[in-house]
Amino acid sequence: MLTQSLDGQIFRLMKLPLELRYRIYEFAVISERLLRVTNATDNSNIIGIALLRTSRQLRRECTPFLWKNNFKINEVVKNFIPHRDQIAKNVREITFEWWGFAKKDVATLTFFAQCKQLKTLHIKITQWAVDNKQYHHRQFKSQDETSIKRFNKTNGFDVLVAIRGLQKVTVQNAASQFAAKDLTQAELDAFAAFLTRELCQPKPVEAEVRVPGYYGLCCPYLFPS
Repeated sequence: MLTQSLDGQIFRLMKLPLELRYRIYEFAVISERLLRVTNATDNSNIIGIALLRTSRQLRRECTPFLWKNNFKINEVVKNFIPHRDQIAKNVREITFEWWGFAKKDVATLTFFAQCKQLKTLHIKITQWAVDNKQYHHRQFKSQDETSIKRFNKTNGFDVLVAIRGLQKVTVQNAASQFAAKDLTQAELDAFAAFLTRELCQPKPVEAEVRVPGYYGLCCPYLFPS
């Protein structure tokens, strides 16, 4: 791969030692901001993502750094489907805003349970995900846990607490315009402790199933959220 430096000289990236290329990938591909999945064609907001589409070798070297990012996934809808298999296989860290939608949140949380490498889940609580709103469907798990009574009747709760194999779970209020106004830090901490206890249990052992297929070199377009 050839690139042109500011002084007009040719810079041969692939001539660098692998250790130095890894350092470049860390700065270029790992974002300090949340990444979201989209089918948009403008990728100018992500520094270094173009590296993954430059050559097979660069994609092979950069891909492990891509999956060190924190991905914001709030819904598994039509635009998400082309990237579903890649993300389920590789994503390690997800941030999720919980809105209490009966179908959308359930589908999204069900997808999280299928992510094989997922280790960290950050949950942001919106004002619609607390207390027993009239549109919430009945939940069945942990209904006697008084410390989380403001959350355990919310749509998607049963699916959320069934996730296993995580190493870290955090809970915080959503951004100011969507935040639950009277939610205390003690309630958030109690819910985080409960989810850590439940979700950080080991995943059940499953028999390996091999499915033939070819995923190709398709790379999702990723943007800061």
